[in-house]
Amino acid sequence: MKPKNSFRKCLLCLRISPQKVLEYAHKLYDDPEIAHKVGILAQRIIREAYLRNSPQTCGKKPNSLIASALYISGIMLGNRRTQREIGEVCRVVEPSIRKNYKLILDVLDFETLKNLKSEFLRELGLKTQKNEDDLTIIK
Repeated sequence: MKPKNSFRKCLLCLRISPQKVLEYAHKLYDDPEIAHKVGILAQRIIREAYLRNSPQTCGKKPNSLIASALYISGIMLGNRRTQREIGEVCRVVEPSIRKNYKLILDVLDFETLKNLKSEFLRELGLKTQKNEDDLTIIK
């Protein structure tokens, strides 16, 4: 059984609003269409990490998780931004992005990320590439 404090922290993690993720994505990318795609995929990455109910994600600062999810989704969609650029927009330091980036990759395995990307592209009506080079960078 989890102690009450960790349960309270998990409830705080769920307070990341989708609008905040999209707001940061639009500040990061000039093209609104790309920003929307990256933001939506980042939302799904965050949601999937929380659905795994991992104690690793509980109690983390929302901005650092958003920044890491934006970094991952940018890589997955081929619209990479540097950790410094993302950190300036989300007001997070680069080591925090790296730490939470690794944490999210530990919680979500490679297959889950690949499935998230293919489902997302299918919803957009785009075909997934047979060559998954952008995901091998993450691995």
